[in-house]
Amino acid sequence: MKQYNREQLQAIETFKGPVKVVAGAGTGKTTVLVGHFKNLVENHNVSPERIACFAFNKKARYEMIKRLEYLKNENIFTDFWINTFHSFALQFIREEYVAAKLVNRNFDVLDENSAKRLYTEIKDIFLSNYEKNEEAYNKWKEVTRKIDSQILMHHIERIKIDCLKRLDELTHEDVVIPNDNDEYKEEEIFYLKYAINLFFRRQIDLNSLDYEDLIIYNFNILKNNPDIRRKWQSKFDHILVDEFQDIDGTQYQIIKYLAIGHKNIFIVGDPDQCIYEWRRADINILLNIFDNDFPNAKIITLNENYRSPQNILDVANNIINHNTKRINNIFKHLNSKIEANPRNIVSKQFYHFKDELYWLIQTIKNFEVQKNFNFKNIMVVFRSKKMWSFVEIEFKKNNIPYVIYGKSKFFESKEVKTFLSYLTLIIKESDQELLNVINFPARKVGKKSLQKYLDESVEQEMSFYNWFFAKTDFKEPLKNLQEILIKYRNQINNFSKNDDIKNLVTSYITELNLFEFFGEYEPHHHESNKQRVENLNEVIQLFTNEFNGNDPIESSINFLNQFIGTDISEGNEENKVILSTIHAAKGLEFDIVFIPFLCERIFPNGRSIAEGNKEEEYRLAYVAITRAKKYLYLSNHSMDFTGNYFKPSTFYKVGKIQI
Repeated sequence: MKQYNREQLQAIETFKGPVKVVAGAGTGKTTVLVGHFKNLVENHNVSPERIACFAFNKKARYEMIKRLEYLKNENIFTDFWINTFHSFALQFIREEYVAAKLVNRNFDVLDENSAKRLYTEIKDIFLSNYEKNEEAYNKWKEVTRKIDSQILMHHIERIKIDCLKRLDELTHEDVVIPNDNDEYKEEEIFYLKYAINLFFRRQIDLNSLDYEDLIIYNFNILKNNPDIRRKWQSKFDHILVDEFQDIDGTQYQIIKYLAIGHKNIFIVGDPDQCIYEWRRADINILLNIFDNDFPNAKIITLNENYRSPQNILDVANNIINHNTKRINNIFKHLNSKIEANPRNIVSKQFYHFKDELYWLIQTIKNFEVQKNFNFKNIMVVFRSKKMWSFVEIEFKKNNIPYVIYGKSKFFESKEVKTFLSYLTLIIKESDQELLNVINFPARKVGKKSLQKYLDESVEQEMSFYNWFFAKTDFKEPLKNLQEILIKYRNQINNFSKNDDIKNLVTSYITELNLFEFFGEYEPHHHESNKQRVENLNEVIQLFTNEFNGNDPIESSINFLNQFIGTDISEGNEENKVILSTIHAAKGLEFDIVFIPFLCERIFPNGRSIAEGNKEEEYRLAYVAITRAKKYLYLSNHSMDFTGNYFKPSTFYKVGKIQI
């Protein structure tokens, strides 16, 4: 048998009854879960097909399957019940499609775009029916001004995910219309009731479910059908759950239904790594709800860390010890099996964020000359994407290969792409960029009109770009667009080094109404819209940083060229530095970890603290720090590019980190 420590072995060898394994970072959580599975099969003759094992995501699921694949090769059984919650629900509903009122088991799972089209269809059907009552319709028109399919989609999802809680409870919340519009609240609730019922009926007609429906249907069928519930309870003798701190209430109810009879449920989790509360994860399930439902559960704590040296773990322990949402009567303090060295932790403080960026780049480049060095052993982890774009630019300029985990939305976002298109149009000729934005924001240019314009440019043997600038009889709003482009193209061409490029570009974007447009891009999604405006300001600052007044055209083109062929992908097959959010980095480990921008209001995040989420910020710091296997580099700055002043992060003090 593989060498396990005492606590790991205790967890692995437990055969029956509820077990809660509290596993700190790097303590062999997955090893224990897989070991427990093997023990059930090899030492207790449990058929693998009678073990339902739940993984947090696809990657974790495939890792478990990979470790247990040898059981198949030995012909012990034919298949696993190792699933994510969604893949389990999909198999469940295909078998119980009659209870789900679907036409057959071969139903479709709608992708996001298909779901959006269905929501739009529902709204249109509702309005056409509502028009028949003139008095009600006149009142309703005030409501429909405030609702679009995007909002409807968001709130139907919200209600479904909350397991269709009583709709009258929603009258006390800002659901679709803010509460200062109480006169329309009754209409709003009627609309939501109608829309939700219509949504479910249309899904049945289409023999389809959307992604979130899988969990909801799985739960509701188990809840409302005793015979089906008993059938599925009898399928499994053991239930295993990984990353238990990240499950939500609906997922927990599914697990409880499956395990409540035999009570052979084995869960592994760490409350200190619960960082998905914004995605409905409920830390209280691990802290106390599980114990109330399974009062005789054996509790085993894993504290021996096999990943990081003790001085790195001490920082993580010091920070997380300030949290109060932890398991009572359990001493959880990570202890390392790896010898520590004073060089394991490097902490730097800088006056300006540019100095911090320079140090980050140079430190990584210095590693490059070392023998047997691989870029893929380095991860730069961020609390959020706010400063991410500046790091990407510097990596590109210094030819440091990188890959992004967690999908960078900044350079992919609609507002940044729109900015780059409009910037291109005043710097150089580009038919494609003009086509990208000629009707964005909307300027009444339909497909027929656009084709007519393209045909005219061909007839006149001109590029579409030059034709557009030369045309003299445009009507509004295209005339206004043409005038703005000509005005700012001339300003760039006549730019002098004494001019202020940031003011010029900001004025350009303002005249195009892009700030206003993206500030209202998604009605009632105020935070999302605010982020889009922040992204516009950030990309303007990026351009300002790169701009050279002595050669405005060339420096502008160089800036734009940096975005050609941007490598944004999942996985890291090649030798590249990993840039990652903390959320995407969870479960990963790297020899060298950088945590830059450790400034108060950046990390911990000011907005999150203001909203009362201090403990989740501390858990994020704990997760970030415990990714490091050998070296941890921490840094901060006092002033950003706009002149804002920042104090060092509170994590320096609570983590007892010397600056």
